[in-house]
Amino acid sequence: MYLIVIRLSIVLIFILKLGVSDGLAFGESGCSSDCAKCHSLTVQEVDNIIKKIAPPRNSIKVVDIRPGRIKSLWEIIIEERGAKGLIYIDFAKKNLIEGPLRVIEIDAPNKKSEAPIERPPDKRIDARKIPLDEALVLGNPSAKTKVIVFTDPDCPYCGRFHKELQKAAANRADIVFYLKLYPLKIHRDAYWKSKTIVCNRSLKTLEDVYGKKPIDKKDCATKEVDETIKLADSLGIDSTPTVILPDGTVIAGSMPSEKLIRLIDGSK
Repeated sequence: MYLIVIRLSIVLIFILKLGVSDGLAFGESGCSSDCAKCHSLTVQEVDNIIKKIAPPRNSIKVVDIRPGRIKSLWEIIIEERGAKGLIYIDFAKKNLIEGPLRVIEIDAPNKKSEAPIERPPDKRIDARKIPLDEALVLGNPSAKTKVIVFTDPDCPYCGRFHKELQKAAANRADIVFYLKLYPLKIHRDAYWKSKTIVCNRSLKTLEDVYGKKPIDKKDCATKEVDETIKLADSLGIDSTPTVILPDGTVIAGSMPSEKLIRLIDGSK
């Protein structure tokens, strides 16, 4: 969602802070094991918090509020323009974190982590409206199955997801990924990097950025990046990475290559 993006390091610092301070207040001497008994969060309160962070986005609807898997956090499912997302708000109602988060038990590092609530792929668009002439191509250009990905060069989730796209393309010659450079406003250097990548028409330049390598700034007459920003807004796409499956299903967020392939196969 468009609300807020917080780097993983900041999220971890926030969680650790809860664990050593606020989290202690909810032990056996306080709220026992059920912190929600001593705290509450209403739909109106969530609406007010969202409006403070991203005014005037009145199109966001709160679908459900529940205690999070991490103590001291509320887990909230929201919906905007038909697409569902996940956010977290702390019990003090001072911090909002964009989800989903993956919970890993520190005392059991080898234990498989509990899967987060995923954003349901319940929104569809007409993929024919998305021009691909200047998109970067990852995979077999002759592949019949086309998947579109809106990506941001400075988005850390996009960088990790790109590696999953590479795995998927290596394992499936019948799938090709078209990458649309969509710089988010919160990443101040993403626009010029996106334009440089498009001007170079270079997948390698994008991968250099994801690999934290410096690139030379380049300008050209292309309107591809600006048109992609306008297109994303018209389609209700406001986060990266966002995947458009062959049947037009929209899925926001990163995922393992195995899951991505299953979703692609299921959309044919």
